[in-house]
Amino acid sequence: HTVLLVQVENESGSLGSVRDFSPAAEKLFQSQVPGDLVQALHRHTGTWKEVFGADADEAFAAYAVAHYINQIAVAGKAEFPLPLYVNNWLKYKPDAIPGVNYPSGGPTYNMLDVWKATAPAIDMIGPDIYTDDSDAYRETLKQFHRADNPTWVPETGMDESFGKLFFYALGEGAIGFSPFGIDYTGWTIQDEKPPAQHAENYALIGPMDREIARLNFEGKLKTAVEEEGAAQSSLDFGKWQATVAFGFPQFDGGQKAPGTKDHHGRALVAQLSADEFLVTGTDARIKFQPASKENAHMQILRAEEGRYDNRNWKFLRLWNGDETDFGLNFTHQGKVVRVKLGTY
Repeated sequence: HTVLLVQVENESGSLGSVRDFSPAAEKLFQSQVPGDLVQALHRHTGTWKEVFGADADEAFAAYAVAHYINQIAVAGKAEFPLPLYVNNWLKYKPDAIPGVNYPSGGPTYNMLDVWKATAPAIDMIGPDIYTDDSDAYRETLKQFHRADNPTWVPETGMDESFGKLFFYALGEGAIGFSPFGIDYTGWTIQDEKPPAQHAENYALIGPMDREIARLNFEGKLKTAVEEEGAAQSSLDFGKWQATVAFGFPQFDGGQKAPGTKDHHGRALVAQLSADEFLVTGTDARIKFQPASKENAHMQILRAEEGRYDNRNWKFLRLWNGDETDFGLNFTHQGKVVRVKLGTY
């Protein structure tokens, strides 16, 4: 059996109290903050209150929880060095109270530095995101996408409104995206039918997941997601720009994109070489044009529909004429196209 990752603890921290107030804990709280933590955070030495101020209680709890979990991780890796991660119950609002609105001491965005310094045996920390508000979702992805922490969504909503958010995660370099309760246990899914948009996403990306991962790692992949009142967006690839318009019909490309009724349109464009791109999406038209008008006019030299098989591109058919004249159109058929561009 293949084990990719191990979750060491689930949504760690404490509810009901911001920290441990026992005599032993209180003695430590009044003492100096451990030197290795102070050094890692580039702070001046002092007590927890002197170093962390208003966040002292939560930082003290985060250090204790992270230190304990790191000990478990170290012991586990000594037996078999698999990648290890922890997830967290989010601090959704800046004024949320630790221990009341979310578990205190967990690896929330405001405690990431403490966790990273204290639990080096944990390879990554992922947010459990249960809001389908696009702005909040994107902000959370950015908070956890750091040079020392790859983007990874260990839990997220299963409803259809979360389907398009997978493309935001891909655009932020995510290496994983896991809707919660996807199993056919009768608890979350009653009819053994998977959520349509999540299933559609995985059917589209799954066969080429290794290529998508590589292109994302190399910084060559971008995504576009439809939002209410924003049925069109642009992706910048240096000399080339891709315009993504959501919803159909669009006919000759001269009219405004109509969008979709529930704003579910999504698209992915990845640069394979200077003038070649991998393109796919759902209810989206993608049209390329030179970024500078000095580069004359764009011409599609070749548009291949195909699929990846064991990391090898398998050509299926050429797109021509009406299929390419006004852009590349993607509905719900799971099509993938490699397009070669030129100018004249």
